[in-house]
Amino acid sequence: MQLGLDYELRRNVIMSLTGGYESDRFFGQVRKDHVVTSEANLKYLLNRFAAISTFYRYTIRDSDIPAFSFDKHQVGINVTAQF
Repeated sequence: MQLGLDYELRRNVIMSLTGGYESDRFFGQVRKDHVVTSEANLKYLLNRFAAISTFYRYTIRDSDIPAFSFDKHQVGINVTAQF
């Protein structure tokens, strides 16, 4: 399940917030995981064909098997061209 919200700060600047939850089961194993994600994205539209954006994503995976549980922080920059 995922829920997102976009807000146009200016005509060419868009802020996006997203949150998600998933439950994973592994066939043939007793393992069951719960994953929660959240993401913030800021996009600048250069023109009608190009955009640049930056994002921060946080993921929590909680597993029945402790070796597979983790927290992850990601930061990135995207450049997009569309025709």
